[in-house]
Amino acid sequence: MQKKMGRPRKYTPEEARVVRNKQINSYGRTAYEKLQEQVPIGTNQRLKDASAFEGISKRKYLLSAIEERLEKTKKNIKNS
Repeated sequence: MQKKMGRPRKYTPEEARVVRNKQINSYGRTAYEKLQEQVPIGTNQRLKDASAFEGISKRKYLLSAIEERLEKTKKNIKNS
């Protein structure tokens, strides 16, 4: 019988999954802020349809719309 070569495992596969999830969740908390939208009935479907038409996700569609609005507001504030 041949002896296994290489470094011994630090974690079992289940422990590794738990550690990896903790790292991912920690990064998510430090790198992103949560924004939750609440819209009138029917608006969500309109957003899905519009984003699908442009071929991007609803999240990217909303972010691009927000960025455009912020840039417009920023220009107006500078001109005031």
